[in-house]
Amino acid sequence: MERQGAAGDREAARVPADSGDRMDAGCCCANPQAYAAQQPMGRTRTPSADAELQNRRVGANIGAPRTNRAAPTGQVTDQDIANRRFRGFREVDAGRLRESLPPQARHLAQQFIDSGRRHNLDPLALAAIARHETANFSSPAFRNKNNAMGVSNARGPRMMQSHAQSIEYMASRLNSPTGPYKNANNLRELWHIYSPPASRNGGRPVSNDPRNLNRHWGAGVENFIREYERAVGR
Repeated sequence: MERQGAAGDREAARVPADSGDRMDAGCCCANPQAYAAQQPMGRTRTPSADAELQNRRVGANIGAPRTNRAAPTGQVTDQDIANRRFRGFREVDAGRLRESLPPQARHLAQQFIDSGRRHNLDPLALAAIARHETANFSSPAFRNKNNAMGVSNARGPRMMQSHAQSIEYMASRLNSPTGPYKNANNLRELWHIYSPPASRNGGRPVSNDPRNLNRHWGAGVENFIREYERAVGR
């Protein structure tokens, strides 16, 4: 989840404070203890947390059982992630993207495209990040807080006005020339800010991700982008 510093939206766990709320640097849980107390999807082991972990494992292709939320098979290398550009808009057929999303998220297909166009981002990258952050659009934050992108603060995922607003908000952050992602030019660089793994923190999991689930973020998002590319014929 995008993580935010003391004053910044979802800066990853080690990112300096910026200004605004943050997306937690470990997918939907900025503060494990506080979040677990108010949501069933905290970092402690709960059924929904286990489901999220399984979804991420499948997305990262590390041998978890298949579910109906599985990402496509195929190994993703670190170089693949480094080669993936998330900046730069590409035209996407809204109907095909809509059909590739689960029923509860199909209304967001046009929003991914519109926000991508407005902020010069790849709509499929936005959709893939949302899918990973919300365990395929099934997390409590998505269902109960209109939060499609993992936007969170020190208390956990934020309540957003709408799913569409959360996508637009995060897209504007990703493309801000003064924001925390301004120097990220590929998915690998984005991963290390948005959801940093322990390898970026001296081998220690970041504070809001004690089980180091962030290590699956890059491969998971890359796999989901590939799946959407096949679905829309790109």
